[in-house]
Amino acid sequence: MKAHRRSRRQSPALLQRGQAFLLAVLLLAIGVGALVYNLASPARVEIEKDKITAAALAQAKAALIGYAAGQPNGGTYRPGELPCPDNDDNGTDDGSCGTMASRIGRLPWKTLGLPDLRDGSGERLWYAVSDIFKNSPQSSTPLNSDTPGDYTVTGLTPANNVIAIIFAPGGVQGSQDRNSATTAACATTGTTITRNLCAENYLEGVNADGTGNFIAAPPSDTFNDKLMLITSNNFFPAVEQRVLRELRTALRTYRTNNGYFPSASTYASTSCNYLTTQGRVPLNINLGCLAFADWGAELPPWFGPNNWQDVTYYAVSACRVGVVGGLIGTILTTLCGGVDLNVAGTAGIHAVVFTTGPGLSGQSRPCTNASDCLEDTETVDGDKVFVKPALSATNNDRVLIVWP
Repeated sequence: MKAHRRSRRQSPALLQRGQAFLLAVLLLAIGVGALVYNLASPARVEIEKDKITAAALAQAKAALIGYAAGQPNGGTYRPGELPCPDNDDNGTDDGSCGTMASRIGRLPWKTLGLPDLRDGSGERLWYAVSDIFKNSPQSSTPLNSDTPGDYTVTGLTPANNVIAIIFAPGGVQGSQDRNSATTAACATTGTTITRNLCAENYLEGVNADGTGNFIAAPPSDTFNDKLMLITSNNFFPAVEQRVLRELRTALRTYRTNNGYFPSASTYASTSCNYLTTQGRVPLNINLGCLAFADWGAELPPWFGPNNWQDVTYYAVSACRVGVVGGLIGTILTTLCGGVDLNVAGTAGIHAVVFTTGPGLSGQSRPCTNASDCLEDTETVDGDKVFVKPALSATNNDRVLIVWP
């Protein structure tokens, strides 16, 4: 009985020693964890910064493409136009960027309807736009899906004919000075401006010299720019969808106003030809294709001046063209054998339009025949059957049914 009591009296001491041991182990674990965290945290911080930067660049790219594809129709707007940069850091585009140096500046985030995007270092994004694609002053060169960009990029992501570039400038490098209260000569613009408006205080090397040549390089002690490129392959698909929709609207409105569709034009002409039911969208509609009405306000004003007829393809049923098709369509349909177009297995199609995408290897542009424009052999064989393009590295066509 006494031994049992003595054992119970010793239990608190044993418990205290056990608690002390557990506390020591816990403190050791905390110390090791803190050491590991301190060693790993710089890398963790950089990873988080890179995530922020990547998200901002992707959001900016999507907004620019959306701007180019979604501006309102009418006036002098051209599908594919991009805003000028923001060169006074107020968030809006400058409204004019006629010189090479003025076509590089901050991303106009307010113009694009974006939040105040920043990269992982907290800096606003920068942006460069090619001459033909800027919206003011407009270039006299036609803008369509065969139009190349001005810029060349070397290094990690080499590319030619780049349309626009978005930059995440990162933190200060070397002698860069981003003070907004002092002025200095700026090599990019060749003028004296506040330091926070000069590209060379944010971008490194050729990225800031305003020549149109850029570099994407690994991060180092002297370089931390990150670039997002906008090229024809990722830019024009959305723009072409806009073109197809407006072209469909134009053709439908013409049919509603006149009772028939215009014939197509050949590759050697801009005028409709009654015997031509597959080819280009005609810029001129006349009695040569049994049509009494030319385009009025139906065809978008930007279509012909920017040579979109060269990079679109139009097919219409012979039973649906010209005034004859409008007045005695039932009889003509019988004479035609009652056969309209078939698109991707859907019969009874009266008219269809394609955009051809930028020219691929082996294709001559502007198109001189259907094979120079389109890739699917079933589509270019001249019959009334068409397939829906399967987009790939060797096929960049797009199709839209006009009617019904």
